[in-house]
Amino acid sequence: MLTHTVVAMLSGAVLGLRYKVLILAPAIMFALVFVVGLAREAGIWWLALDMVVVTTALQLGYLGGSALAAARSAAKLCYGVNSASS
Repeated sequence: MLTHTVVAMLSGAVLGLRYKVLILAPAIMFALVFVVGLAREAGIWWLALDMVVVTTALQLGYLGGSALAAARSAAKLCYGVNSASS
């Protein structure tokens, strides 16, 4: 479950850097299909817990990635860095 959480968190951060919030719906659906596909012998409660943890990690990763993107764009505005030169 830790591996799923880390992958979901990093995936959410990458999505947060590049896309708007509407990308979360298909990303969550893909993550849930991925979790169900990997958890074949787990009980229903472990599967439900894994689904909740992965969905939450994806959303928190998205939040962190979008905050990083906002801070990066604010720094470019503040310091007057031209986006074409970087």
